[in-house]
Amino acid sequence: MKWICELISMEEQRIIQMMSGLSSELKTDAFVQDENGCFIVSFDDTRVLIYEKANCFVFESAFDFDCAKGLSFQQEKNLILILQAGLINMRTDHSVLSINQHHQLVLCQKITNQCNLQDFIEYLEKQVYFTEKYEQVFSRHTVSNSQQNTVWLP
Repeated sequence: MKWICELISMEEQRIIQMMSGLSSELKTDAFVQDENGCFIVSFDDTRVLIYEKANCFVFESAFDFDCAKGLSFQQEKNLILILQAGLINMRTDHSVLSINQHHQLVLCQKITNQCNLQDFIEYLEKQVYFTEKYEQVFSRHTVSNSQQNTVWLP
């Protein structure tokens, strides 16, 4: 039992080392874990949740897009564009689009926890880049729900 506790402690140390290295690279205050052991890093309007799971660091970004609600035509079209881009990025950059328990679209990436700080930062940069790229597609040409918009047909 003691060996398992030491192993868990070593894993926690690894993510703390990476996050302290990231804070020194960014010249910011130290990042603080929440009660679930996750770190939240924000760049402008982009939030990235970072945590460790199964010997990997996981990067997650949730979009302000509720998949449980009805989608307008523009939202459906934008979602199709994002899913197509997500398939391409899954092959090249190992990022995955999924839906979380709150019915939000989420971009996820993972990297082994044995990586060095530069690889960790590179994956974080990719996460922010793709999140911002997908957010631009979501915000493009969207109008409010079609039930609110009436069109007169003769």
